[in-house]
Amino acid sequence: PPPPPPSTLEVYNDQTRQSTTINVVMHSARSLHTATLLPDGRVLIVGGYDQTESDKFRSIPPVSTFEVYNPTAQKIDGVGSLRIGRAEHTATLLADGRVLIIGGYGRSGMVGQMELIDPASFTSRTVGGRMLAPRAGHVAIPTAGKLFIAGGFVSAQNAAGAELVTATNSVEALDLKSLVFSSSDERLMQPRGGMSAVQLFDQRWLIIGGTNSPELGHAFGECEVKGSDAKDKCTNAVVDSGVRLYGGDPLASAAIDIFDPVTEGFYGGGQMSHARAWMAVAPTGLDGRTILVFGGAGPEIRKNSSVETIIYR
Repeated sequence: PPPPPPSTLEVYNDQTRQSTTINVVMHSARSLHTATLLPDGRVLIVGGYDQTESDKFRSIPPVSTFEVYNPTAQKIDGVGSLRIGRAEHTATLLADGRVLIIGGYGRSGMVGQMELIDPASFTSRTVGGRMLAPRAGHVAIPTAGKLFIAGGFVSAQNAAGAELVTATNSVEALDLKSLVFSSSDERLMQPRGGMSAVQLFDQRWLIIGGTNSPELGHAFGECEVKGSDAKDKCTNAVVDSGVRLYGGDPLASAAIDIFDPVTEGFYGGGQMSHARAWMAVAPTGLDGRTILVFGGAGPEIRKNSSVETIIYR
């Protein structure tokens, strides 16, 4: 059988393009969890699955804890309990330093209830209304006073009464004041989940990669197109790295899409050099134009160790 997911932490240096394992062990081994940078420089790590066998991910209870890593002291500061254990969720940092957890897959299926984590007290509580379409593997994109929840996987019952999980292209908006969801006329051009979102220098968002397979083993392979912007160009260069993420997806997408917070619309933004889903992304540099894409599940290899640099002009 494959090994369990690691409970260790790594630090990536974008100058040397190397990753180093540090002498810190998390409270729980995790995969498909979230890691959120807090205002004080610490990192909140939430939920996930405690194994790497993707065909069993949604048949086992997810991890029901969160923990806070302190990079200055190089230690875990503390551990707290989620109200609902979940994986494949999103975590959004709010202005007051608390973190809003939305959706994900839980012990009883798709989770529609939100949680608000206070990293200062290591506590969590349920808040707000339920999602219109409980989902996992989505992205959460903040705008002025709202969060747009896009794509992901939803579930329904088939004729035999069994759970049927499918990808969706629906979008719903969360009012951050009332914490109530409302429907949106916007749609992703293709149903997909497992993508990553990162903000550009001009406040727009890139939505990268993904898959339309709920089995975490197949992927969406078309590029979304909505509207046009001839000025947008992407140049890609693959660089070497020691980063390793476990996974594999023979139909992973190379698509890059853009969300414009002014128009609240989606349109196409080019292609990556490597198709991948369930990867990690991070901005680097001072100009906000360079995005690093780490690992993920791709068609070439099951343990994708590549790092891709996207320079947005």
